[in-house]
Amino acid sequence: ARATALRHVLPPRPGGALAALTACPAASVVVVAHAGLEGARALSSLWRGALIGREVRVTLRRFAAAEVPREPEAAVRWLDDAWAWLDAWVDEHGPDVAVVRA
Repeated sequence: ARATALRHVLPPRPGGALAALTACPAASVVVVAHAGLEGARALSSLWRGALIGREVRVTLRRFAAAEVPREPEAAVRWLDDAWAWLDAWVDEHGPDVAVVRA
């Protein structure tokens, strides 16, 4: 139900995340958020300069292994919270970032 409120990211698909958390319980998790890459739909668009003159913003958020629950229900709730953070970050920093003027 929380996924319907997401405006900028697709809902998380917990299967892969849960498998990774189970396979490596000592691992920390890094969540990467970005805004401004909308002009680059494929690698070829990068070569054509689709991002020239655009501002691209990126942030990383690290969660220490001890912060990430490994029990499936709690891990799904944690993942939902991480996705809500992602969505809020993109809302604040994009997706329509300004053109950089030099």
